[in-house]
Amino acid sequence: MAGVIPQKVLSEQLGDVIGGRRVKTAVFTTFSFNPGFFELDVLPSLFDQTFHQIEKVRRLQLEEALREVREIAVYYDRSALSQDAMPAHLDFSRIDVSRGKQGGGVFHPKLVLLLVAEPFEEENGEDSDLEYETLIVGTLSANLTRSGWWENVEAGHFEEVRDKDLADEPCPFRKDLLDTIRQVRASAPDGEDHQALDRVHAFVRSRVAAPQADRRWRNNRFLTRIFVGQQPLPQWLRSNRIGTDWNLEIISPFFDHRCSLLLDELYEVLRPRETRIYLPRTPQGEAAIDRDIYQAIVDEAAFHIRWAELSGQVTAPSNAKAKDARPRRVHAKVYRLWNNEGRQVVLVGSVNFTHAAHSHARAGNLEAAFLTDLSTQDVSQRWWLQPLEKEPSVFVDSNPAEDDGLDQAFVDLSVRYNWAEHRLDVRVLDQVEGAIRLETTGGQSLAQIDKPAIGEWMSLSSDASDRVRDLLRSTSFVRAVHDGGTWQVLVREVGMSHRPSLLTDLTAEEILMYWSLLSPEQREQFLIDKLMREGQLDLQGIVTSRSNRYLTQDTLFDRFAGVYHAFERLKNHLIKCIDEEAYAEARAKLFGAKFDSLPQLLEKTIEHNPDPVMRYITLLCACQLADRIRQDASEFWEQSATARDGLEQQLAKLADLEDCLLPDDPQREAFLGWYRDVFLREVEGAVEA
Repeated sequence: MAGVIPQKVLSEQLGDVIGGRRVKTAVFTTFSFNPGFFELDVLPSLFDQTFHQIEKVRRLQLEEALREVREIAVYYDRSALSQDAMPAHLDFSRIDVSRGKQGGGVFHPKLVLLLVAEPFEEENGEDSDLEYETLIVGTLSANLTRSGWWENVEAGHFEEVRDKDLADEPCPFRKDLLDTIRQVRASAPDGEDHQALDRVHAFVRSRVAAPQADRRWRNNRFLTRIFVGQQPLPQWLRSNRIGTDWNLEIISPFFDHRCSLLLDELYEVLRPRETRIYLPRTPQGEAAIDRDIYQAIVDEAAFHIRWAELSGQVTAPSNAKAKDARPRRVHAKVYRLWNNEGRQVVLVGSVNFTHAAHSHARAGNLEAAFLTDLSTQDVSQRWWLQPLEKEPSVFVDSNPAEDDGLDQAFVDLSVRYNWAEHRLDVRVLDQVEGAIRLETTGGQSLAQIDKPAIGEWMSLSSDASDRVRDLLRSTSFVRAVHDGGTWQVLVREVGMSHRPSLLTDLTAEEILMYWSLLSPEQREQFLIDKLMREGQLDLQGIVTSRSNRYLTQDTLFDRFAGVYHAFERLKNHLIKCIDEEAYAEARAKLFGAKFDSLPQLLEKTIEHNPDPVMRYITLLCACQLADRIRQDASEFWEQSATARDGLEQQLAKLADLEDCLLPDDPQREAFLGWYRDVFLREVEGAVEA
C-alpha cells in the first residue's frame, strides 16, 4: 500500500523542485504559524547550501543567506499562532491577516510561491547573460509548524510556471493564480505592504501566457486548475466538466455536521460508483469525530459510501520500532477521483470536508488546492483507502476543529517595530471599548493603548519603543491584554538591516577577515571558531577544529594588504548584488547594523583601534567604496537615502582623523590633501591579474 501513494519528505521535495536555482522572491501562506520553526527548518530549503545543525551557527548562516533574496513574506491568520511557537530573529515579512470582513471563516490556504532565476541556455549549450524567471507554485495541507512539516501525514502538489518566452504552452491556471493573489491581498487591511506578493503578481500578469480559450482538456487530459473558492466546490468541479462515474476517495482530518449535505452535493456532480472516506483518529486510536457525524455517513450506504482507513505503512512514524510509537496524525486533504480505465484526478491542498472549506470564498474560508490530472503518471490504479474492519467503539465528545488549541486574538491588533527609525507602531482594525495593554509574556508592562486610531498605524511613545526594542533581542512575541481576553502577538520587525546582528562582537580585524573568505565552508568554519573561542557554542559531541586558522600574528589582518583585499572583496560583492537586484543584501552590507556590515567595521575601527594611521586608511577605503557605489549604482544610492545617513555621518569623520596625523609637520595639510586625492582617485586601465 505504501508504494501506491507517492511519498516524499516535504522539505526535501521543496528543495528538489527548486533544483539549485536561486530564489529571488518567496511568499508563504499558512493558517497556523510557528515563526521560529519556519526560519530554522523551512527557510534553509530555499538555498542550495548546507546549513549547520547547531542552531546558533545555522541562524548566522541564514542571516547572511537571506540577504540574497529580494523579498520573503509569510501571511498567517492572526488568531492561529502556534501555542508552542518559537520566536523569529531573521529578516522576513510577517503579515498577520483576518477573514472577518470577507464573509467570515478563516485564512486557511497553505501556499508556496517562489520566483526563481532561470539561466537562459544558448543554442550551443552555453549559459548566456540573459536570465529569466520561473514561478514555482505549491498548494499544501501543511501549516508552517513543526507538526505540519515534520510529524503529520500531509499532502501537497507543486507546478512550475515558465516565462512566456520559454513556455511550450500557455498556463491553464493563470487566471486562478491572479484570483489567488487577489484573495490573499484582500485578507489583509488596506495599505498593507505587499512587496513580495506584488513581485509575483507582476510576473503572472506580464510574463505568463494566458490560454486563448477557456479550455478544460488538452490531449485527453484535464488541464490543471487552482481552487480558491471561486464557487462552492461542487459547482466549481461541475464548471471544470469533471464528469461522472468515478471512484471517489476523501481524506480530511476535519468534518462538521453538514458533511451529509456536502456528500449529497458532490454526488449530484460526480455520481461516483463508490466513495470511501478516511476516518480520522486521535493519538489514542479513538475516532476523531463525534458519533452523529459517523452515523450520518453510515446512513448514506445507499450511495455506496463507506468509512475507511489508510495503511499502517503510510501512517507509521519514523521511530516505528519504539514500543510507545503511535501512528502519525493524518492532516492531509485529498479528493481523489479514479476509474479502471486509467483516469485519475486529484484535488490536493487545504480543503477540509467542512461547509466553510467548500463554500465560496466570500462566504467561508479562503482555501487553495490544485486540481491535477495524474492519469499519465506512475500512480497505481488502486484504492488508497481500505474499508474499516470494524466499527470504532470510542468517539470524541466534541468534534475537533482546525483552530483547537490555538491562541485566539480577541482584538484585530497588529504590532510593528521599525529598527531603522526606532519606532513602535500598533494598528487596531475594529472598534474596541477599553484600553489594550501590551506586556511581556512574563507580565511586565510595555505600553498601554487607550484610544487606538481604527484602521491606521499609530506610533507609541519612545519609552515603549525602548522597552520593545530591548525585548526583541530575545523574543519576537508580546502579550496583548484586553477586557475580552489575553493573547499572544507576533511583532512585525521592519528595517531589519539595522537590527543588531545575532553575532555582535566581531572585532574590526575579524570583519575584514570575514569579507575576505572565499567559500561558504570557510565562512561557516570561521563562525564556529568564533563562537567556540567565546564559549557560546555547545558542540554536543561534534568534532571541529579549534585552531584560529584565520588569525594572523600581525594586527588588522596583515595591516594594509588585508584592508585593501577585504574592501576589494566587499566592493565586488556589492556590485554583484546590485546587478542582480539583491538590494536587501547590498543595503545590509553597506548601511546596516549586522555583524559584517561596513558601519560596524567603521564604528569598531574608529572607537577601538589605537593606531591613527590604520583608522585613517580604513576610513579612506570606506570613502573610496562609497564613491564607487555612488558612481556605478547611482539609482541604488539615491533610493537608499534614509538608510545611508548613518554611513555618511561616519565617513564625515575623515577630517577629524586627519587632525591626529603628523601634528607637528608644517607640510602636513598639503601632504594629506595630496594623499587623500590620489588615494580616492580611481585608476584606469588596470591590468587584470
